[in-house]
Amino acid sequence: MDRWGGVGPVFYHFLLGTRETTPSIMNYDAIEWPNAQKMNQLAVSTAVPYGILNTANKCWKESHPDTWYGDSYMDADPKTWALQRLGLGWTRALIRHIHEMDARANDPSAKLVYKARQRNKCREKAVAAAHEAEELTSIEPNPHPSPYQ
Repeated sequence: MDRWGGVGPVFYHFLLGTRETTPSIMNYDAIEWPNAQKMNQLAVSTAVPYGILNTANKCWKESHPDTWYGDSYMDADPKTWALQRLGLGWTRALIRHIHEMDARANDPSAKLVYKARQRNKCREKAVAAAHEAEELTSIEPNPHPSPYQ
């Protein structure tokens, strides 16, 4: 899944593609990445299944012309049902990721990822330690109190 909620060209071809809409072959260095090059050539060829949701729709409509695939008209065919389930799964995964990152960001015992936050935490600890040390060393009251206190 990409950052805009879409799928890559190979997965899209697997789900909804046709023989004419094969994804383009990526250029891999055959010496450094020989298996990646072979895998990519096979994945974009017509030797692998493509358009499985379109095929499932066609088979369902031929064998069950007057019946909905799911429980309601909202998922009347296998293609709609599968795309809804994929979308729901991706949404749940994204929400779980957001919740976990929010919990980690607000947990003081968690290992911090952001450098600025680590610096701020270190600065806060240093300031607190300085105030504590100042309180311990200043036994006498300040002879020149600040008018702003």
